[in-house]
Amino acid sequence: MKTFFKSAVLAVSLAAAGLAATAPAASAASASFSVVIAGNNGVYVGHANRYGYVCAPGLALKKARHLGIRNARIVDADRRTVKVRGFRNGFRSGAVFANDRGCPVIARL
Repeated sequence: MKTFFKSAVLAVSLAAAGLAATAPAASAASASFSVVIAGNNGVYVGHANRYGYVCAPGLALKKARHLGIRNARIVDADRRTVKVRGFRNGFRSGAVFANDRGCPVIARL
């Protein structure tokens, strides 16, 4: 036990001496290293909205296909609405979407 204690004290003293010897050498150098990450003040932005704040025709077609309308196509797109027609269960079908973010469904035709 006595030899273990001696070797442990010797190892700790050598480690402390090594740290003490390297600390002044490291601080003597005049070079510095810093990492600066420019952020947006901690506000999470997320990914950019691909379609903006209107109902893009591509998004209207995607929603129409999700509603089960096959062979969906845009028949009319004006300032307020986007009209999509296609087939559902073998019959002609369609949907009218508001020209707003997310393309909310106004009517099913």
